[in-house]
Amino acid sequence: MVIRLYHRTNGYHTLVKETKIPFTFRKYVKGCIPTEHRIMEDLLIENIPDNFLPVESSKILLTVMDKSKTGATGQRGLSRFKNWSKYFPGYCLDLTRD
Repeated sequence: MVIRLYHRTNGYHTLVKETKIPFTFRKYVKGCIPTEHRIMEDLLIENIPDNFLPVESSKILLTVMDKSKTGATGQRGLSRFKNWSKYFPGYCLDLTRD
């Protein structure tokens, strides 16, 4: 699966870097409620390369690529990543569908 790290300022997301991690999208993302997929956060963190994230995961928003692959949906109900919220600068990690 490909993950992409973006920096977000004023609603604009600028790509910082991307990488491939082991396993497929379905290994990390379960369920079908768009804003509250069940994310396998521990597995995800275990497979993100060292030094890929510029800050701890609790300060990074998490998004899941929409089925259309034209956008992503911010996630809530997370324990290791920051729950989706608007209007502040920060980092966003996007999980891209296979």
